[in-house]
Amino acid sequence: MIFNRKKSLLRKEKNTPQRAQASPSFQADVQRSYADLYASQPAVRACVDFLANAIATTPLHAYQRAGDDRVRLPESNNLVRLLRNPNPRTTGFRHRRDLAADVLTHGNAYEVKVCIDGEIVSLVRLPPGTVTLLLQNQTDIAGYRVSLGFSWMDFPVDDVVHYKLYSPRDSRVGVSPLESLRDVLLEEQGASAWRKDFWANGAQPSMIITRPLDAPDWDSDTYDRFLEGLRAAASRGKPMVLQEGMTSNPQGAFRPVQTEFVEGRKLTFESVAAVYGLAPQTVGLSDRNLSESHRNLYQDTLPPDCELMEDEINLSLVPDVLGYTQTRSNRVFVEYLVEDKLRGSFREQFEAVTAAVGGSWMTPDEARRLYNLPALAGGDRLLPPRQSAKALKAGSPKGRGA
Repeated sequence: MIFNRKKSLLRKEKNTPQRAQASPSFQADVQRSYADLYASQPAVRACVDFLANAIATTPLHAYQRAGDDRVRLPESNNLVRLLRNPNPRTTGFRHRRDLAADVLTHGNAYEVKVCIDGEIVSLVRLPPGTVTLLLQNQTDIAGYRVSLGFSWMDFPVDDVVHYKLYSPRDSRVGVSPLESLRDVLLEEQGASAWRKDFWANGAQPSMIITRPLDAPDWDSDTYDRFLEGLRAAASRGKPMVLQEGMTSNPQGAFRPVQTEFVEGRKLTFESVAAVYGLAPQTVGLSDRNLSESHRNLYQDTLPPDCELMEDEINLSLVPDVLGYTQTRSNRVFVEYLVEDKLRGSFREQFEAVTAAVGGSWMTPDEARRLYNLPALAGGDRLLPPRQSAKALKAGSPKGRGA
């Protein structure tokens, strides 16, 4: 593969550009990256996977303006080919899903344009954890440095498509939604660690052992032997034998109801879902109003994410694939068809479109355009209403009173 390089942007000079990590670690003392949180936190994985798969399964098509209408580009078009098969080793679905998951997890996603003889032949995703921004000044990016293990490679800005979320501090890099969930996830992590230690200790509750006030004093050897006997009994699952007069008072025994582990985990799921704009029903926390939550997902949650992706493609990829002149003259663009997810069952679609066409307020071509079908000869005319005389009579006041 030959990467298109513009040496004027990344020419090594005495004043080396600043570096800024595009995916900072989640917390310095814990040293857990966003990728680690995705792999270890069930709530994060559930929400990210759900949204990424929903975006990837939403149809993404390339169109060309034709007056007030639009026409889908043929399969032979290079832009359509890249959307369908970005590179020889990645399918279109997997490429779109991975980019969406990167944005949702890291707040940033990157793909590099691979060029041969000046033509973009493939698109390759860059894992956000390997990308470092080379900063030119306070507002501009000079390029992207990708870690390749023991070496690195620099790419100019024009060779990388950078998808990013909003950041109130720096417009050059997005902020991960996981930053807003820092305390919630750390609390869940601590609770899970305590619960893991509890079961690793043989489900032995912590306790306080007391001795009578008049008991003789222990020397260090006697005290150590007593503690060693307690540890041996706990590790072997045997009953604990106390000396005469001693009492044990269990403290903090593991009771899911009293310690609210179940409610705490549910709260974590609800908090993560709220940050990602998902209703509790979509992550399995409730089974009420599923149809309403499905409608809200494709009306309120997905459109902003899909528009972020398609706008960046139209800005940074389409002009380079088709050329600026051709893009402006032919008005080529890509668009996610989110409304396809809201059309209901086939029977509901059939009845609605048939009523619209037969009711003389939608032409056949307008109905076919909803399903990305080509126009027909004479399809731009309204059809006569298909109401029978009996139906008209039944609908009139006289007919209803008969």
